[in-house]
Amino acid sequence: MLETAIEVLEKRAQLVTIPEEWGYESVTMEKEEIEMGMLPKDVHLPRLVMTHLYIYCAPEDGKDYVVYFITDITSQREFVRGLLVEGRLVWSQIGGTNE
Repeated sequence: MLETAIEVLEKRAQLVTIPEEWGYESVTMEKEEIEMGMLPKDVHLPRLVMTHLYIYCAPEDGKDYVVYFITDITSQREFVRGLLVEGRLVWSQIGGTNE
């Protein structure tokens, strides 16, 4: 998923990065724990999900970029992916499959 996160950031924010510049975290959560303002309005999630967060901090301006993927708890079915800039949702896509 890291390579996909790098591609999302390059396409949506015009930032070219390398894997070593990223941090990441994967956590199982209940859907109620996710801040709904960070998700598109039409997304429907099961009670338990796996969140995969890939974090990049731009050295030029210090902005935080987070590319996220929310999947089932086995990471086999992707429900939504998105890009947050400074905690604000700027792009998302519902559905899809993991690479």
